[in-house]
Amino acid sequence: MQHGVVRWVATAIIIVVSFVWSQSVLAQADQFDFEVDFVEYDGAGHGPYDGTVDMTDHFNDFSHWTNSLGTTTVAGGVLHLESPGTLVPVGPLQLYRSEVVESPSRQLKETDGFLVRSYWIITPEDLVTGMSFAQNISNGQDSLVVGVLNWNETEANFIGIEPGLSAILAHTNTGQAGFVVTAVPLTPGQFSGNVIMEFTHAPGTEAISARISVDNGVTYIDFGSKPYFLSVNAATLILYGDPLDGADVTPTPVETCPPPEPTPTPQPFTLDAYNCYKAKSIAPAFEREDVSMSDALVPNQTIRLKKPSHICFPGNMNGGGVSHPMPLLCCYTSRGDALGTQPSSLQLQGTKTGQVFGVQLMKSKIACEPCSLAP
Repeated sequence: MQHGVVRWVATAIIIVVSFVWSQSVLAQADQFDFEVDFVEYDGAGHGPYDGTVDMTDHFNDFSHWTNSLGTTTVAGGVLHLESPGTLVPVGPLQLYRSEVVESPSRQLKETDGFLVRSYWIITPEDLVTGMSFAQNISNGQDSLVVGVLNWNETEANFIGIEPGLSAILAHTNTGQAGFVVTAVPLTPGQFSGNVIMEFTHAPGTEAISARISVDNGVTYIDFGSKPYFLSVNAATLILYGDPLDGADVTPTPVETCPPPEPTPTPQPFTLDAYNCYKAKSIAPAFEREDVSMSDALVPNQTIRLKKPSHICFPGNMNGGGVSHPMPLLCCYTSRGDALGTQPSSLQLQGTKTGQVFGVQLMKSKIACEPCSLAP
């Protein structure tokens, strides 16, 4: 089953840092440990793309990967995506994600042909309701995810698939019809040997093919080719596990006298970076609207929102990861009040770049609100 959302057309890219606080916290409600045995590459800058594996990462160390969310370790030649994960709310879903991102030196490029496969050590006992794990290739605009999940009806309905154990492909890009999920039902009895997730790309093309095996490569579920590299010519491989709130991947022994619940330790806020795209109005047209607005400089004013100006997507700047794939920011050209007697000279520091710089604030011209893709 497929679930589509509206497209956004971008004509220019502006990178800004969001002033919206993320609410991710380290969560210990779910105990999990998804294991990745190794990742292998044909091409991808490691040699010719010719059907022969050119490089295998056996996770002898963590040198080619960066932890971006939750808890990730390497031990005994195995990558562990384990609890506690970072709590990532996505709509009604509460996901506890642990995630690694490949280092920038190993980016996957449009000009290179490549095949990349990850081998996961998964048993039928791991496939409890609420679990999910996946391989993702993302360039900040296009995203392709292949993986396995086992969700109940409420969570499955949110992404437009049937509940239960499934192999899934999730695909979104800025040049096509938004976000689409395809699911193929599975049974625990089909899992034998490693779970293999695979992406392939012919050099110079704007498409990537995806498939998955749950029996160590004896058979594959082929999801076919999806548009990719439409506007950005390099991408990054991401591996993650993110069970839902209530999933219990690792059984907990029954105790006669359970210990008291630990007091949660407040975690620091995390800021996302945003990529902003210049937007042009199409049908249905945006209607001008007067809204009340208060901020730290002007406590009470009326702003007229004229038309969409930019649409901003959370982005991974300098390997900092993305705490929340939603919400987006919808920004509008606006007409507001001047600052008056309020101080207008600021010294700022970028949370991702680290640069310190000064600015002189002028009249309000753009107003932004959190938004989401419409059904």
